[in-house]
Amino acid sequence: MRVVLWSQHLLGTGHLRRSERLAEALTELGAEVVLVNGGPALPPPPGLAYERVDLPAIQSADAAFSALVDGTGAPVTDALWQARAARLDAVLAAPVDAFVVELFPFGRRAFARELLPVLAALGRRRPRPSRVVSLRDVLVTGRKPGRAEEAVARFDAHFEQVMVHGDPRLIPLEASFPLTAAIADRLTYTGYVVPPLPEPQPGRGVLVSAGGGAVGAALVEAALAAAAQLGDALGPWTVIAGRNFPEARFRALAAMRPAAVALLRHVDDLPERLARTAVSVSQAGYNTVAEALALRRPMVLVPFAAGNETEQTRRAEAVAARGAATVLAEADLDGLGLAAAIAARAVQPYPDLQVDLEGAANGAKLIGDAVGGRR
Repeated sequence: MRVVLWSQHLLGTGHLRRSERLAEALTELGAEVVLVNGGPALPPPPGLAYERVDLPAIQSADAAFSALVDGTGAPVTDALWQARAARLDAVLAAPVDAFVVELFPFGRRAFARELLPVLAALGRRRPRPSRVVSLRDVLVTGRKPGRAEEAVARFDAHFEQVMVHGDPRLIPLEASFPLTAAIADRLTYTGYVVPPLPEPQPGRGVLVSAGGGAVGAALVEAALAAAAQLGDALGPWTVIAGRNFPEARFRALAAMRPAAVALLRHVDDLPERLARTAVSVSQAGYNTVAEALALRRPMVLVPFAAGNETEQTRRAEAVAARGAATVLAEADLDGLGLAAAIAARAVQPYPDLQVDLEGAANGAKLIGDAVGGRR
């Protein structure tokens, strides 16, 4: 079974990391997997057991998603789109049993020019490959009228199944996509996609993670101010700024950090650190929240909300409604408020919250079953 996964990250790294875990699970089932990455190339995970193909990179120009740019920050040209198409066509030239597309057509609308011709061509093949959409738990809403209808029409025309990497007991898709009923007969919830995680330990200290770092400056600065307020009352602080945190600002903050704080740019053992922390402080990206849920770590969430983004706010509010997190609005973030939220969350009992965390294995099985049903 040969499976091609298409994934495109524009700002953070979560989309690619989730696709990597799905690729790993498919490999464990014996599939030959090619992961096509359309965003900036990132270091591959250790022990890579599948092929990764990096297209000429496209990313967002800024946190407001105002424009697409290439890997150098220059505007995207027709030549770049053509180079991407040629590389993707080369991957798909060999027989394909399943083509899995991350987010599109329910997002990544700007990539229709890349994906629609490919999907149409695959639909004409005999035998026809299975075509599956891979969705996170929450979609961005509030965009232009007619977009939801367009997404359903494109799904009907080019796909057979959609797998949602979430748990409807926590967040059903209809909470963020109004036309879920139109695709309900082809929708399967897989559970959240998480990597292999260590056993949780008695919590001590505060772990602050700003994701990739491209939009986490306010969180990092507030965390340092909160640490100055609380000191080491909860144990040591670790603040992880992210690979993409601006270098000059990182050096300036490192020079003025409180004594209780270790300020780091990146760590390779984030799950292990999360497993032994008393409180996790982060934005509300998919991967960080899913791993904190899996490890039953109390959370203080500051959802990214620039550029009319609603995804992280919806996820944070859903987790908070179940008693596992405190939410602070990005616009209201400061050291005093963050310190108070952390101190309060540290002493609150963790709720009896059951969440499906087998998203990678279940997603891989769904794809395998879809292929098997065609043979």
